Amino acid sequence: MPTIEKQGYKYTEEFGYIPEDWEVMTFEDSFSFLQTNSVTRAELSDEGTVKNVHYGDILVNYPNILKYSDIKTYLNNEKLNNLKFAKNGDVIIADTAEDNTVGKTVELKGINNNDKVVSGMHTMFCRPKDEEKFANGYLGYFLNSNTYHNQLLPLITGIKVSSVSKTGIKTTKIIIPDYKEQEKIAEVLGDVDSLIDKTQQLINKKKDLKTATMQKLLTPKEDWDSFIVGQIGSTYSGLSGKNKDDFGTGEGLYIPFLNIMNNPFVDIKALEKVDIKNNEAQNTCLKNDLFFNTSSETPEEVGMCATLQEDIPNLYLNSFCFGYRLKHMNIVNPKFLVYLFRANYGRTIMQTLAQGSTRYNLPKDKFMEYKIDIPKYDKQEQTVLILSNMDLEIEALEKELNKYKDLKIGMMQQLLTGKVRLV
Repeated sequence: MPTIEKQGYKYTEEFGYIPEDWEVMTFEDSFSFLQTNSVTRAELSDEGTVKNVHYGDILVNYPNILKYSDIKTYLNNEKLNNLKFAKNGDVIIADTAEDNTVGKTVELKGINNNDKVVSGMHTMFCRPKDEEKFANGYLGYFLNSNTYHNQLLPLITGIKVSSVSKTGIKTTKIIIPDYKEQEKIAEVLGDVDSLIDKTQQLINKKKDLKTATMQKLLTPKEDWDSFIVGQIGSTYSGLSGKNKDDFGTGEGLYIPFLNIMNNPFVDIKALEKVDIKNNEAQNTCLKNDLFFNTSSETPEEVGMCATLQEDIPNLYLNSFCFGYRLKHMNIVNPKFLVYLFRANYGRTIMQTLAQGSTRYNLPKDKFMEYKIDIPKYDKQEQTVLILSNMDLEIEALEKELNKYKDLKIGMMQQLLTGKVRLV
């Protein structure tokens, strides 16, 4: 117990100082647990009369406060088995994830009398024992805050898949401000969520516009020239002969697999270290090189393309991708090729080449023999300029989005512990 007292505050072991008029209760004393179902994603549908909250959507798609209208999956009525339907103010927790996001929660709202919602597999369906104790929206924010989630970290079990048990979560503690303070907290954080939502919607519109523009600009025309891929460039392999001890240390850098999958232009802030010995024969990456992933679980994600826009010394490529170096920079613009291979035209090529059943691979020899259509160089530059400007607009909006998300995290830390009071 600290020796320094703060006027108007009391000390708690779990949360430090909180306002003296705020209450702390265990999860077990605060909530009842209701039955969930074990219906898989494959058994759900896009239409029906009973909506189903799936744990994967909680982890990836759904916000802290989930409106009935935003639930997208439905359960077959035959699968109900006397399940209880959710009410406004209920919370649904994802008890399984592939990382420490396990425990992510949604609070339900916007459910009308005839609306039916059930809680899906790998979830905990929780209803406040005293429904008048919590203001609308408060639990959705508190249970997703670091203030609460840090209690879950020592309770998480599993290696490849993380999970938290009902027994464990019952021991966690809930901070309960007075009702008016809860209302204000939910209102203020809701305003920030509105900014986040509006910015995300604008980003989505810009991305849709870019996709349509790519389709228009990157569909081959009659005046485009044909080239065999192997005529205009040559390939090289990624790192070889390395073991796990070589990664995360050393003077070398390498481009990780996901950096290429997720970014048309290599993110140099996301390079990782690798130890390269003096006698090793490894291929280095150069500015304007292109990179393709060679394998994926779906044919749609095989051969995703990225390029390097900077000179980075001592840079190497991960072993699950190959590099492609243009022979004549005055014939093909590398940025144009990246856009081309990420557009519908390029994705169709990659899906045509992809081989496999449960996992799909891109045969490099077949790729090098493939004929692609490319416009004149000046047309390539015009296309790159248009799409690059659109990328800059999207990037600026994504920075703004991240600013709002960081603001929300900071506000949650202050408001949910009473460091800043609203009432």
